[in-house]
Amino acid sequence: MTEETLTRKERDRRLREDDFLRAAEQLFGANGYYETSMEDVARAAEYATGTIYRYFESKEALYRELLERKGHVFFEELKKKVPDDLSPIDELKALLRAELDWHFENHAFMQIHFEQIASRREKKAVCDLSPTMQEKYAEYLARWQDVLSRGMKDGVFNSYDPVIAVAAIKGFIEQVMHLSFDDTFEGGRNEVESFLLSFLANGLIVPKGDTDDLT
Repeated sequence: MTEETLTRKERDRRLREDDFLRAAEQLFGANGYYETSMEDVARAAEYATGTIYRYFESKEALYRELLERKGHVFFEELKKKVPDDLSPIDELKALLRAELDWHFENHAFMQIHFEQIASRREKKAVCDLSPTMQEKYAEYLARWQDVLSRGMKDGVFNSYDPVIAVAAIKGFIEQVMHLSFDDTFEGGRNEVESFLLSFLANGLIVPKGDTDDLT
């Protein structure tokens, strides 16, 4: 259903949902999911507490909807930023840059994301991804594995198990990006990108004089 075909009532409902989701994203990111109440979200969105429960039955439902919507936007942006006809090196660069763009443009949400990563390790996560989002994320990881496999086959990447390599690369990227939440962190998006590309080039790219590097 497009925006043009929505009834006024449906448009009003969507606008209120958006208000609550924006407030929740900021509060969850700033204070943490567990420290934020539904009352806090309603107050930040400038609605009565009872109003929020007409749209979301619980804080978990609110978080789940936020997660779904942000995931949808990320994967839509990925289609635009990472076309299918790139060389392995260019595609790896595009994937990395898409992640960095998302991280620095959605700082509050990424704080929630990292909090939930830690919670999941302790088996205290709020909720899992929906089956649809799980499928999209699996496809996303498969794309990383595919680009590494193609690069290894072409001889431009060193040979590793692609599954292990992706897990290591993704974990490393997340740990570096996690530093940006520290008040003492002075690097910006460009500095993080430069470091990550240089680091990957030194460990991933085959050292040949006629081979392009990642930087």
